[in-house]
Amino acid sequence: MVHFIWACKKIKEQFVKNTISIYASNVVFFIMLSFFPFAMFFFTILKYIPGITQGNLIPMIGSLMPGALGETLVSWIQEAYRHSSGTVLSISALTALWAGSKGFMGITYGLNRIGGTEQRGNWFFNRFLSFLYTLIFAAMLILSLIVIVFGNQILLIIDSFFSIDTPLFIGIFSLRSIAGFAIFFCYFLLMYTYVPHHDERPRLRNHVSGALFTSITWILFSNLYSIYIDSFSNYSSLYGSFTSIALFMLWLYVCVSLLFIGALINQFHLDGYSLFSRKAKNKIKNQFETLKESILPENNEK
Repeated sequence: MVHFIWACKKIKEQFVKNTISIYASNVVFFIMLSFFPFAMFFFTILKYIPGITQGNLIPMIGSLMPGALGETLVSWIQEAYRHSSGTVLSISALTALWAGSKGFMGITYGLNRIGGTEQRGNWFFNRFLSFLYTLIFAAMLILSLIVIVFGNQILLIIDSFFSIDTPLFIGIFSLRSIAGFAIFFCYFLLMYTYVPHHDERPRLRNHVSGALFTSITWILFSNLYSIYIDSFSNYSSLYGSFTSIALFMLWLYVCVSLLFIGALINQFHLDGYSLFSRKAKNKIKNQFETLKESILPENNEK
């Protein structure tokens, strides 16, 4: 318990010292610039995927997103299915990739700041990597959507071709929430390992704790935030027609902050402050002795 409190204090100090809130705000700004064209690009792409229609997209959006934001996304889906074209798709894709890559560069700068490293390579190479990471992020969203929402349909298609008779496989694949969590976990694990620059060769195992924390808190906060928005608040009186945008920005800011906190947890372990390390145990022991001496000064007199 003492170590946990000390670790939280240490992470909080690093969060303030590295001005993580500024990086999170920068990321949110450019993601907001990319969100609208990316949403049009994303929904237009979904239109060309067999089996994905307005009929199964709209109920899913309504159940996952808070009311006002869900209604806005539903209107975009309907617009994409009615009027989208190749020209709109191309313009939306380019705009989304440009702004999204700027947001990802903000994430990269923040992760480098936490790790105590500097951005390396030329500007064009770093921008290319940001483009690539943005595309991977879009692919992760599509994959998680397919696995979580259409997992049973995919299983039925596979079973129709191969006549699979393995209850264990069916049971595991039917747990779509776990599959969605696994996708998020793998994505954050790879991000923490390979996106920032490392002075030493990065190892996946050194970033498991941060990826686990970010995946759990991201999903948990999203669900709780959705429940809170739907049940206990009425922001329309404050923000009017901008309610959806304001709610989305607040949600995104907290999620990006959680992403950076996960990176701080990884750095905490990389610095040797794990629960079972000798360095951490000695640190806790010294602090406990100091605390005991300050509380019980009479022990020193004896």
